Amino acid sequence: MSISERTRKILWAKSGNTCAICQTELIRETEKSSDIIVVGQECHIVSEKSKGPRANPNFQGNYDGHENILLLCANHHIEVDSLTEYYTADRLREIKLSHETWVKITLQKKPDSFSNDKLNIKSLSRILAGKNLLEIINHADVFDFNHDDLNSESEADLVGDFLEELQDYGDIISDLSFSERAKVVLHFDEKINELSKNGFYIFGLRRQVNLFNRDYESLGLFDGASVIIARINHPGIFDNHIIAKFPTVSRFG
Repeated sequence: MSISERTRKILWAKSGNTCAICQTELIRETEKSSDIIVVGQECHIVSEKSKGPRANPNFQGNYDGHENILLLCANHHIEVDSLTEYYTADRLREIKLSHETWVKITLQKKPDSFSNDKLNIKSLSRILAGKNLLEIINHADVFDFNHDDLNSESEADLVGDFLEELQDYGDIISDLSFSERAKVVLHFDEKINELSKNGFYIFGLRRQVNLFNRDYESLGLFDGASVIIARINHPGIFDNHIIAKFPTVSRFG
Protein backbone atom coordinates (compact mmCIF):
# COMPACT_ATOMS: atom_id res chain seq x y z
CA MET A 1 0.00 0.00 0.00
CA SER A 2 1.31 3.48 -0.84
CA ILE A 3 0.50 7.01 0.31
CA SER A 4 -2.73 8.12 -1.34
CA GLU A 5 -3.11 11.45 -3.11
CA ARG A 6 -5.70 12.53 -0.52
CA THR A 7 -3.31 11.72 2.34
CA ARG A 8 -0.55 13.63 0.59
CA LYS A 9 -2.78 16.72 0.22
CA ILE A 10 -3.72 16.58 3.91
CA LEU A 11 -0.08 16.18 4.94
CA TRP A 12 1.23 19.07 2.87
CA ALA A 13 -1.67 21.36 3.77
CA LYS A 14 -1.36 20.79 7.52
CA SER A 15 2.42 21.24 7.28
CA GLY A 16 2.20 24.53 5.43
CA ASN A 17 4.68 23.15 2.87
CA THR A 18 7.41 23.41 5.52
CA CYS A 19 9.72 21.02 7.39
CA ALA A 20 8.29 19.92 10.73
CA ILE A 21 11.65 20.50 12.45
CA CYS A 22 13.32 23.54 10.85
CA GLN A 23 10.30 25.13 9.08
CA THR A 24 12.26 25.33 5.81
CA GLU A 25 10.02 25.81 2.74
CA LEU A 26 9.87 22.53 0.85
CA ILE A 27 9.02 23.67 -2.68
CA ARG A 28 11.31 25.97 -4.62
CA GLU A 29 11.52 27.68 -7.96
CA THR A 30 14.80 27.26 -9.88
CA GLU A 31 16.62 30.28 -11.29
CA LYS A 32 17.36 28.60 -14.62
CA SER A 33 13.83 27.54 -15.52
CA SER A 34 10.22 27.88 -14.47
CA ASP A 35 10.21 24.34 -13.05
CA ILE A 36 9.29 23.80 -9.41
CA ILE A 37 11.55 21.58 -7.31
CA VAL A 38 10.01 19.61 -4.44
CA VAL A 39 12.63 19.25 -1.70
CA GLY A 40 10.26 17.89 0.94
CA GLN A 41 10.26 14.24 1.96
CA GLU A 42 7.55 12.18 3.62
CA CYS A 43 8.88 10.41 6.69
CA HIS A 44 7.05 7.51 8.33
CA ILE A 45 6.90 7.75 12.10
CA VAL A 46 6.57 3.97 12.41
CA SER A 47 8.08 1.99 9.56
CA GLU A 48 6.12 -0.82 7.94
CA LYS A 49 9.37 -2.71 7.32
CA SER A 50 10.36 -5.11 10.09
CA LYS A 51 13.86 -3.60 10.33
CA GLY A 52 12.88 -0.06 9.39
CA PRO A 53 13.16 3.02 11.62
CA ARG A 54 10.96 2.75 14.72
CA ALA A 55 9.40 -0.50 13.48
CA ASN A 56 6.77 -1.85 15.85
CA PRO A 57 5.07 -5.22 15.25
CA ASN A 58 2.26 -4.16 17.59
CA PHE A 59 1.43 -0.99 15.63
CA GLN A 60 -2.33 -0.88 15.02
CA GLY A 61 -2.61 2.23 12.85
CA ASN A 62 -2.41 2.87 9.12
CA TYR A 63 1.25 2.96 8.10
CA ASP A 64 0.45 5.24 5.16
CA GLY A 65 -2.12 7.40 6.96
CA HIS A 66 -1.31 11.09 7.42
CA GLU A 67 -1.20 10.63 11.21
CA ASN A 68 1.86 8.31 10.77
CA ILE A 69 3.76 10.61 8.40
CA LEU A 70 5.47 13.94 8.85
CA LEU A 71 6.95 16.26 6.27
CA LEU A 72 10.68 16.94 6.52
CA CYS A 73 13.55 18.45 4.57
CA ALA A 74 16.10 15.93 3.24
CA ASN A 75 18.65 16.70 5.98
CA HIS A 76 16.22 16.16 8.82
CA HIS A 77 14.77 13.04 7.22
CA ILE A 78 18.25 11.50 7.27
CA GLU A 79 18.80 12.67 10.85
CA VAL A 80 15.45 11.35 12.08
CA ASP A 81 15.92 7.91 10.54
CA SER A 82 19.55 7.68 11.70
CA LEU A 83 19.07 8.74 15.33
CA THR A 84 16.12 6.52 16.18
CA GLU A 85 16.99 6.30 19.87
CA TYR A 86 16.46 10.04 20.15
CA TYR A 87 13.75 10.41 17.52
CA THR A 88 11.34 7.88 18.96
CA ALA A 89 7.82 7.45 17.61
CA ASP A 90 6.39 9.40 20.56
CA ARG A 91 8.86 12.26 20.08
CA LEU A 92 8.03 12.48 16.37
CA ARG A 93 4.31 12.56 17.12
CA GLU A 94 4.95 15.48 19.49
CA ILE A 95 7.00 17.26 16.80
CA LYS A 96 4.25 16.66 14.23
CA LEU A 97 1.50 17.96 16.53
CA SER A 98 3.55 21.00 17.55
CA HIS A 99 4.37 21.88 13.94
CA GLU A 100 0.80 21.50 12.67
CA THR A 101 -0.44 23.62 15.59
CA TRP A 102 2.14 26.30 14.70
CA VAL A 103 0.95 26.30 11.08
CA LYS A 104 -2.70 26.60 12.13
CA ILE A 105 -2.05 29.45 14.60
CA THR A 106 0.14 31.29 12.09
CA LEU A 107 -2.55 31.08 9.43
CA GLN A 108 -5.23 32.27 11.86
CA LYS A 109 -3.14 35.36 12.67
CA LYS A 110 -2.10 36.04 9.08
CA PRO A 111 -3.93 33.96 6.42
CA ASP A 112 -1.41 34.75 3.68
CA SER A 113 1.60 33.61 5.75
CA PHE A 114 2.34 30.68 3.46
CA SER A 115 1.52 32.49 0.22
CA ASN A 116 4.36 32.61 -2.29
CA ASP A 117 4.04 34.74 -5.42
CA LYS A 118 6.93 33.07 -7.26
CA LEU A 119 5.43 29.63 -6.69
CA ASN A 120 1.86 30.86 -7.23
CA ILE A 121 0.72 29.68 -3.81
CA LYS A 122 -2.23 31.84 -2.79
CA SER A 123 -4.58 32.29 0.14
CA LEU A 124 -8.22 32.56 -0.96
CA SER A 125 -10.86 34.01 1.36
CA ARG A 126 -14.15 32.25 1.99
CA ILE A 127 -17.02 33.94 0.13
CA LEU A 128 -19.93 34.55 2.49
CA ALA A 129 -22.01 36.98 0.43
CA GLY A 130 -23.09 37.25 -3.18
CA LYS A 131 -21.82 40.83 -3.35
CA ASN A 132 -18.24 39.65 -2.70
CA LEU A 133 -18.54 36.98 -5.37
CA LEU A 134 -19.80 39.53 -7.88
CA GLU A 135 -16.79 41.76 -7.18
CA ILE A 136 -14.41 38.89 -7.94
CA ILE A 137 -15.91 37.95 -11.32
CA ASN A 138 -16.79 41.47 -12.49
CA HIS A 139 -14.84 42.46 -15.64
CA ALA A 140 -12.50 39.45 -15.29
CA ASP A 141 -10.46 38.55 -18.38
CA VAL A 142 -9.72 35.01 -17.21
CA PHE A 143 -11.84 32.60 -15.15
CA ASP A 144 -9.94 30.03 -13.11
CA PHE A 145 -12.39 27.66 -11.40
CA ASN A 146 -11.71 24.48 -9.43
CA HIS A 147 -13.56 22.15 -7.08
CA ASP A 148 -13.08 19.09 -4.89
CA ASP A 149 -13.87 15.61 -6.17
CA LEU A 150 -17.62 15.12 -6.54
CA ASN A 151 -19.34 11.93 -5.39
CA SER A 152 -22.69 11.99 -7.16
CA GLU A 153 -24.58 13.39 -10.13
CA SER A 154 -26.46 15.74 -7.83
CA GLU A 155 -23.17 17.19 -6.56
CA ALA A 156 -21.90 17.49 -10.13
CA ASP A 157 -25.07 19.36 -11.13
CA LEU A 158 -24.93 21.64 -8.09
CA VAL A 159 -21.26 22.60 -8.41
CA GLY A 160 -20.90 22.42 -12.18
CA ASP A 161 -24.01 24.45 -12.96
CA PHE A 162 -23.02 27.14 -10.49
CA LEU A 163 -19.51 27.54 -11.92
CA GLU A 164 -21.00 27.81 -15.41
CA GLU A 165 -23.35 30.51 -14.11
CA LEU A 166 -20.42 32.41 -12.63
CA GLN A 167 -18.58 32.56 -15.93
CA ASP A 168 -21.74 33.52 -17.81
CA TYR A 169 -22.46 36.37 -15.40
CA GLY A 170 -18.82 37.43 -15.44
CA ASP A 171 -19.03 37.90 -19.20
CA ILE A 172 -22.18 40.05 -19.12
CA ILE A 173 -22.17 41.75 -15.72
CA SER A 174 -21.01 45.10 -17.12
CA ASP A 175 -24.09 45.18 -19.38
CA LEU A 176 -26.58 44.70 -16.54
CA SER A 177 -28.55 47.48 -14.89
CA PHE A 178 -28.22 48.20 -11.16
CA SER A 179 -31.52 46.43 -10.57
CA GLU A 180 -30.39 43.36 -12.49
CA ARG A 181 -27.08 43.28 -10.60
CA ALA A 182 -28.96 43.39 -7.29
CA LYS A 183 -30.98 40.35 -8.36
CA VAL A 184 -27.78 38.52 -9.34
CA VAL A 185 -26.37 39.22 -5.87
CA LEU A 186 -29.49 37.73 -4.25
CA HIS A 187 -29.22 34.69 -6.52
CA PHE A 188 -25.57 34.23 -5.51
CA ASP A 189 -26.59 34.48 -1.83
CA GLU A 190 -29.05 31.63 -2.34
CA LYS A 191 -26.44 29.50 -4.14
CA ILE A 192 -23.82 30.10 -1.44
CA ASN A 193 -26.31 28.93 1.21
CA GLU A 194 -27.34 25.92 -0.88
CA LEU A 195 -23.72 24.86 -1.36
CA SER A 196 -23.05 25.27 2.36
CA LYS A 197 -26.05 23.09 3.26
CA ASN A 198 -24.64 20.42 0.95
CA GLY A 199 -21.20 20.52 2.57
CA PHE A 200 -19.31 22.96 0.34
CA TYR A 201 -17.65 26.32 0.93
CA ILE A 202 -16.75 28.86 -1.77
CA PHE A 203 -13.39 30.63 -1.81
CA GLY A 204 -12.37 33.38 -4.19
CA LEU A 205 -9.58 35.73 -5.19
CA ARG A 206 -9.09 38.42 -7.80
CA ARG A 207 -5.51 38.11 -9.05
CA GLN A 208 -3.18 38.92 -11.91
CA VAL A 209 -2.70 36.01 -14.35
CA ASN A 210 0.25 35.82 -16.73
CA LEU A 211 -0.92 34.29 -20.00
CA PHE A 212 1.42 32.58 -22.44
CA ASN A 213 1.01 31.54 -26.06
CA ARG A 214 1.93 28.09 -27.37
CA ASP A 215 5.55 29.18 -27.79
CA TYR A 216 5.75 30.08 -24.08
CA GLU A 217 5.89 33.78 -24.93
CA SER A 218 4.18 35.99 -22.39
CA LEU A 219 1.04 37.74 -23.57
CA GLY A 220 1.03 39.98 -20.51
CA LEU A 221 -0.89 40.21 -17.25
CA PHE A 222 -4.67 39.88 -17.20
CA ASP A 223 -7.32 40.19 -14.48
CA GLY A 224 -8.27 36.72 -13.30
CA ALA A 225 -11.18 35.52 -11.17
CA SER A 226 -10.15 32.45 -9.16
CA VAL A 227 -12.93 30.50 -7.45
CA ILE A 228 -12.59 27.21 -5.56
CA ILE A 229 -15.52 25.17 -4.26
CA ALA A 230 -14.19 22.89 -1.52
CA ARG A 231 -15.72 20.49 0.94
CA ILE A 232 -16.14 21.88 4.43
CA ASN A 233 -13.57 19.39 5.78
CA HIS A 234 -10.95 20.18 3.10
CA PRO A 235 -7.50 19.94 4.79
CA GLY A 236 -6.30 23.18 3.21
CA ILE A 237 -8.94 25.30 4.97
CA PHE A 238 -7.69 27.45 7.84
CA ASP A 239 -9.96 29.98 9.57
CA ASN A 240 -12.09 30.92 6.54
CA HIS A 241 -9.18 30.77 4.08
CA ILE A 242 -7.90 28.05 1.80
CA ILE A 243 -4.29 27.66 0.65
CA ALA A 244 -4.05 26.71 -3.02
CA LYS A 245 -1.27 26.12 -5.54
CA PHE A 246 -1.84 27.56 -9.01
CA PRO A 247 0.17 26.64 -12.13
CA THR A 248 3.20 28.88 -12.72
CA VAL A 249 2.10 29.09 -16.37
CA SER A 250 -1.61 29.60 -15.93
CA ARG A 251 -2.80 28.75 -19.41
CA PHE A 252 -2.01 29.20 -23.05
CA GLY A 253 -3.46 31.75 -25.42
